[in-house]
Amino acid sequence: MLRNMFSILFRPQQTVDRLLEERRFGQSWGATWFLIVINLVVLLGVGVWMTGEFNDMMELIDPYGEAGIDTSALMLIWVIGGVVAILSTVVSLILSRFFFKWLVVLGIRMVASREYPTDPEERREKGRLVEMIQPYTMWIYVLASVVSLLFLPLFFDMSSFIEMIEMSEMGGEPTTDMITMFIGFFIWSGVVQLISLGLFIYMIVVRVFALKKIYNISAAKAFFGPFITYMIVYVVLFVLYIVFVTALALIPAIVDPSMV
Repeated sequence: MLRNMFSILFRPQQTVDRLLEERRFGQSWGATWFLIVINLVVLLGVGVWMTGEFNDMMELIDPYGEAGIDTSALMLIWVIGGVVAILSTVVSLILSRFFFKWLVVLGIRMVASREYPTDPEERREKGRLVEMIQPYTMWIYVLASVVSLLFLPLFFDMSSFIEMIEMSEMGGEPTTDMITMFIGFFIWSGVVQLISLGLFIYMIVVRVFALKKIYNISAAKAFFGPFITYMIVYVVLFVLYIVFVTALALIPAIVDPSMV
């Protein structure tokens, strides 16, 4: 499993061929749990670092405890947020296997109905293969977020950021350390965006190759099938989001018409 996770980054075609030939579905679940563990380790590391930054920020904002800020309540909120983040990471990575398979199969049926198998057993087998390659290809994109978060503490300091905001409000000039932190964080953000975009495109290319081989279809059909279904899902979610935000904005007017 680990060999495949590593080699798919540098030899994607040979790795996909080997995965489809060996068809080790149990190892695929192992790859999913590998992604979960990696994400949780990074999340834990970032959480520990952010906790230290949070404490430094609270000391900077209220050094003598005169502002009446309930730090214990804030820490409780912080812990609850961490628990929610952990649970959402585990659940989302497990469910992503099935959502990926469902959306891909639906897309392939839409654009490649002639090549889509008619035998139910063959359909199920090819669907299992689609699900099997999901964590290996997803690892390509997950790697970008893992690397970026690991290097975040080198380029961002919460205390310097708060000091810079306070000095700008007071009309003071930022120090050299603040300017260095801001420039470093800006460069880090740009590099992360470029790496994430590149690995995202790379992941799509590898998935297109895998789907092309699984269903024996053209690269165009292997790309546009999942693309269409994913776009439909994103459009529906965006519309629901707009409806939700609009409803929240209208609630005060409904409760109190005088506010209109």
